[in-house]
Order: sequence, then C-alpha cells, then structure tokens
Amino acid sequence: MEKRIIENGEFEYELLLSRNELADVLRDLADQISKESRLKISSTDWEIPFEFQEPLKLKIDFEGNGKKKLKIKIEFKSKNITKINIE
Repeated sequence: MEKRIIENGEFEYELLLSRNELADVLRDLADQISKESRLKISSTDWEIPFEFQEPLKLKIDFEGNGKKKLKIKIEFKSKNITKINIE
C-alpha cells in the first residue's frame, strides 16, 4: 500500500503512547529539527513533508484545578505561511 502524501487541506491524527514511545517520537522530531528546516512526519499510511521557518513557537499550558493537565504545543510555520501544529 502506498503512503498518502499530505501537502494541502487539513489533517489531524491522535494516538495514545507509552512514555517510552513518546520519548522516541520526540527524539526523532528533535533530531530532524536540529539537522535542517525540513520535517517528515509519518505513519505507515500517511506522510507530511514540511519545510519550516524560524522562529518556532512553543506553548506550555498547565491547568491545576481539579484534575491537573499539562499541554505542550509546538508550532511550525512554513516558508509559504502555511502552519502545522504538533500537540
């Protein structure tokens, strides 16, 4: 089966990971960011090639009332003003 290449429109993907699996994903992302201004985010079914520009936006959101929640969001803007969010 050929991967679907996503370059236009909107796409959202969510999954639950163990902390080790998430650490692997974040390490891969960090390696890509440090090497060049091009990302390739993918699964077995799809792929998003994305060339970004600096600065990158990091947002940290903590909710401490009742059930505590921490959100970390990274925003990459493309060189042609399209943006991708990784939450």
